[in-house]
This record gives sequence, structure tokens and C-alpha cells, in this order.
Amino acid sequence: EYMGELSMRLFVVFLVVCLAWFCTFFLSDPPFGSNTTDDVYDLIPPTAPRLAGFPLQVFAKLITTPYIDSFIVSFIFKSNKMYHLRHFASTISDEPLLYPLPPTTQAQLAHHAQLSQSAPFPDFTKKSKTIGDFRYWTAQDLHNAFLAKQTTPTIVAAYVIEVVKQSHSKWSNTSDSLNAVISMDEAAAMAQAKQSELRYQNGSPLGMLDGVPVLIKDEMDVSGYPTNLGTTFLAAVTDALPAAFDAMPVHRLRQNGAVIIGKTNMHELGAGTTGLNVHYGTPRNPHDTSRYTGGSSSGSAAAVAAGFVPIAIGADGGGSIRIPASLCGVVGLKPTFSRVPGHLHLPENTTTKHHKFELVWTVGHLGPIGASVDDVALAYWAIAGTDKISQPAVHFHGYNRFEDLSDLRVGYFEKFNEHSEPAIAKTVQQMIQRFSTRGAVVKPITIPHLDAIQKAHLVSIISEMATSLDVFWEHHSDEIGPEVRINLSMGRKLTARDLIAAQKVRSYAVKVMAELFGEVDVIVMPGTGVTAPVISPDSHDVGVSDVELATKIMRFSFLANLCGLPSIVVPVNYDESNMPISIQITASHWNEHILFRMGKAAEANRLQPLRQPKRSFSLLKAQQGN
Repeated sequence: EYMGELSMRLFVVFLVVCLAWFCTFFLSDPPFGSNTTDDVYDLIPPTAPRLAGFPLQVFAKLITTPYIDSFIVSFIFKSNKMYHLRHFASTISDEPLLYPLPPTTQAQLAHHAQLSQSAPFPDFTKKSKTIGDFRYWTAQDLHNAFLAKQTTPTIVAAYVIEVVKQSHSKWSNTSDSLNAVISMDEAAAMAQAKQSELRYQNGSPLGMLDGVPVLIKDEMDVSGYPTNLGTTFLAAVTDALPAAFDAMPVHRLRQNGAVIIGKTNMHELGAGTTGLNVHYGTPRNPHDTSRYTGGSSSGSAAAVAAGFVPIAIGADGGGSIRIPASLCGVVGLKPTFSRVPGHLHLPENTTTKHHKFELVWTVGHLGPIGASVDDVALAYWAIAGTDKISQPAVHFHGYNRFEDLSDLRVGYFEKFNEHSEPAIAKTVQQMIQRFSTRGAVVKPITIPHLDAIQKAHLVSIISEMATSLDVFWEHHSDEIGPEVRINLSMGRKLTARDLIAAQKVRSYAVKVMAELFGEVDVIVMPGTGVTAPVISPDSHDVGVSDVELATKIMRFSFLANLCGLPSIVVPVNYDESNMPISIQITASHWNEHILFRMGKAAEANRLQPLRQPKRSFSLLKAQQGN
């Protein structure tokens, strides 16, 4: 009798969900800013009912149930015109492109090699004019304080550990946990800080990063820490064994003396844009703890915004560095595809095989989140450059030429930019005008077939994620949060035709962007389509699936991931709720140096000065009295 009643409840909920989806698609008004009739701008936001609580759990169960799952996924795909991807792919002659990198020519290599000779390291002697009373303490501030003996790496490391513990319910009784950091090895961090302190005492610091506290997203291997990717089941599968070796960016940071404090929270498996995590607690935005940080590098952005560290490392498969950096009001860089290697650093005498778990292969990028463009540039200098493929030299040509932009061409796609909240679209337009007053040549551009390009990115990322988790799916899928389980279930239903169509469209998109970058040097757009949303009360227990919100958040991210282009976000304004608004600047492959120059210009021309987050800490508080 009980089972019959339960089955009836499930059936009723299923009918309600289907009806809601039908009504949403056929009866709802177009979302704000959408324009489905324009000949060039054709991006159509996906539609789906918002689900939370018991309906979300039921739907997650149904979409993983044989036979029913095929019907549901087919309905979702048809409702959101996923067939448009195959149709468009059939009309173009471009061959499928798996990795988003056009061939590097000898001329390119020689050009960047020449530029690197004059600027192999960022020149921090010229600062952007600071307006307002608040600014973050940077890595350079810490380095100078260490040199002047105003403080020491051990004092700073101990302070960071203490404030992290004070602001997280895992270590204290706080009722207002930021949930940014999920694990720390205090003894290891203090040992690193002590070694750094001895180097300063001996007059031989390794450089500007020596003694600087850094946090790492839980997606990367850090020696001595388990890698859980925001899940709980991976710890059970691996018996919570710590990683034996560092991922290459972590190794390179250690080589430069950075102190690894611990690992940061993330949206489970990186499969979401809000930062929500039902296992470790959802990270809170330091500007307003009732709001999301954005994801998936949620903890990394929150930690920097709160002032725990000046630098944190994130990963970006569909905006996962740029989104949380934008919503938290800090700087985030997604470098060119493969510019920062993600493989493990294995000593030469290593004889056993070590496997690094990869979530995605062709859209993923590793990069820094920082308190300033200078911090991001410093971290990029340390971690960029690969030993796997030939690529242009890392350099910082023109780094301090941010007051004169007369040799740069700035492109913008007005229809695209307007597909954001009015305050964000207005901010972007005002910043473009300010770049123009600095001499930049401003050019309107168009990017055709964005709808197919967005769908190509969606197919690529969720099929890669679903494939990477195949080994765990049968026995552990029920341990994955409902929202993420739904996303992965859809990825498992994609076909080879879908994937090939997506890679054809990727090839087309890379070609289109290459042509555009023959006309402009950078493209300016919003960092996100909305500012940080409020965390709804019904999301706390099992999460929430809100496709329309997720799409608004990542609307301006997918293009750079699918095409492998470098992109940076810089906070420049605030909305009526005092939440940060950022602009995004994208350049062609290997031209991160232009992004740093434009990023410095954005900092120097902010529409409003930086505001101190409601939850923030000062790394030099004891020494500077702040």
C-alpha cells in the first residue's frame, strides 16, 4: 500500500513537471533583452522550470531512470531547439576541431619571442590611480612588508589560518560561514611560511611571491590533500588518500615560494554557475552573504574578495573563473587554452604511474583570481607556459601603457551586450566610452550564429563531464547532488552526431573570431548577465535547478571557452544593491599581455571606486592598523 501511494506521488510530480515545462516553453514571455528576430544576433536563452526540494529530487530520480530518462531528455532538447546545432553544422563546410587552437606559425613565435625580451616580467612600478578609501592588500604589498621587516611570512600565514577558521563553521561556531575554504593543513602551511621567512632573513627571497599565501581550487591536485572536486563520493572511492604530487600550477607556485594555505570550495564537479554545494555548504559572497559567489571556482573568488589571500587558483570550463570573480568584485583571468598546464608535476625518478582526474579536456582552462590586475599578472607569470606543446613566449609587453590606448582597437557587439541587466549593459557602454577617451579606436562588431555556438559549447562540456564520470556513475550517481545529476544525465544522452556537430561549429567559431581579431585587438562585453543573485531558502537542503538563472550568469562566458581565447574580468561598478559589476575583455590566442594592459586601464577608469565587502579581512591589519 505504501509503495503504491509513493508511486502515485512520483507519477503526479512527473506530470506536474512535464506540464510546467510545457507551459514555460509555449506560454512564457521572452526573457529580458532577448531578440530572436534579429538577422545577426540570434541567441535564444534556454527555458526550463525552476525546481527545488522534493520536486527536484523526484526529477533527478526520473531523469536517471531507464526509458523515462530518454523521453525527458528528448523533450528538454526539443523544447530548447538543440536540433539547431545539428542543422547549422550541416550547412557549413568547416571540419570538426577538437582542440581550440589554430596552428602557431613561426612568425607568431618569433614576434612573441621578441616582445618577451623587453618585458619578460610585469613592471609594477607604475600604479593605476587609486580612487576611494578601500583597496586590497596585494602580493607586492606583502613582499614589500617582508623586505621592510614590518611583518613576516609566518605571522601572515598564521593570521590567514586564524581568519579562515573564524569565518567557517567547519572550524568555529560562526552562524555566518563564508564556506570558501574546505581544507587546510596548518602544519604544512606554517612550515612553508617558516622556510620563506628564513629566506628573507638570509636576504635571498625567491621573488615577489615568496611568503605570499595562496589558495587552490579543489579541482587541482595539491600534495598532501585529497582532491574531491566538491563531492563526497570521491573521497570514499579513493579512501580519502591525499594526492602524491602537485598539479603543475601548484608546483610552480611552490617553486616561487608561495605558501599553499589550503583548498577552496567549488560548485560540485564544476557543473554549475552559482557555486551552490550541498555537501560542503554553499560559499557566500563577501559583499552580501545572502547572495551567491558564482561558480564553479566559488571558494577561490570568495577567499580573495574576503581578503584571505591576494591570489587563488581556479579552473574555467564555461566561465568558472570569470563568473565568480565578476560576482565577487575581484579580477579573474582565463588564459589561452593550454597556456597553463594542468598535468601533474612528476619528479624524474618517478617509476609508478599516477593518473590525474580530468573533468573536461577541450574547454577547460586553469588560471588565477586576484585582488588586482597586478596580482593576476604575477600569478600568471609564475604558472603559465607549458612543456607539452610549442607555444609563444609568455611576456608583458606594454604592461604599463594603460593611460594611452591609441594603438588599440576595441570591439563591441551592442545587441549581445544589451542582453544583460540594464545596469550592466550601461556599465559596459560607459567603460567603452572611457577607453575611447584614452585614445582607443572603438568599432562595433557582430558575432553571427551565437545560438549554435552556445549549444556547441554546451554539448562539448556536458558530454566531456559525463564521459569523465562514467567510471563512477553506476555505483555513485545517487551521491551526486540532484542539480548536477540532472546536468550529467543530459550529457549521457548526447550522441556522436551531436558531438561532431559541436566540433564543426567550434571550427566555424574559431575562424569567425580569428577574422574579428584581424579588425580589433580586444572585444569588451559584460562579465555576467546579472549581478550576484540571492540564495533562495529552498536551495539549502538539496539544492536547486534554475536553468534560466544559470544561463543569465554564464551568457558571456561560453565563447572564450569553446574557442580557447584568453579573457579577463575586472570590477568597475556597482548596482543599486551595492553588488559588483565587472566588464570582460577578450583577446586573440596568446595575447594575454594586451588583456593586462586593458585590465589596468579598466582599473584606472572605474565608474565607482572599490567598496570594502561586508565580510573582509586585512592581511596587514596588525602592522598597518587597518
